[in-house]
Amino acid sequence: MQNQSLPKGEWLTTQAAARMLRVTTRTVRRLAHAGFLPYSGTRSGQWLFREADVLRLVTIRARQAVRRRAELLALVRPRMLAAGRPRQTSFHLTVRKAGER
Repeated sequence: MQNQSLPKGEWLTTQAAARMLRVTTRTVRRLAHAGFLPYSGTRSGQWLFREADVLRLVTIRARQAVRRRAELLALVRPRMLAAGRPRQTSFHLTVRKAGER
């Protein structure tokens, strides 16, 4: 979205937005192209992002990370609770000579 006169507010460069999101500048551009991060372009071709939009995306990504972590813990937790049960301690090993299949 190109805009000749930028509205008032705090604007960030692609690099500053990338630092806040902890991603590469290329990822910031991909997010912008996909519509996840609104931007304005200058006449010189520089992309500028409103700080509020970047912070909103940071919050969304943090919530997604927390949700993914909770889902992973839900998968691992039964195994952790079963730690008191006896575990299999024997293994079946087959010894083969070199070149043998």
